[in-house]
Amino acid sequence: MLDEGDWHTHLSITGHVGQMREDTDLTGIDRLAWQYIGMPYPRFDCGRISALDRRGRLARLGALKDGSQPG
Repeated sequence: MLDEGDWHTHLSITGHVGQMREDTDLTGIDRLAWQYIGMPYPRFDCGRISALDRRGRLARLGALKDGSQPG
């Protein structure tokens, strides 16, 4: 994911999808919308799939970089 205002700031996640399931009532995407944009998910007219990951690695660069990361 890139910060649209600063391409040096980005987040990369690598890993494996452990499970995929239909989000038929859109509760998964709605929960994420509340967390990240502070309001319900605006589009309930399309289907969604939830992918549960088994994250392998998280890399944060630019403004997102953790002070404990080398470099």
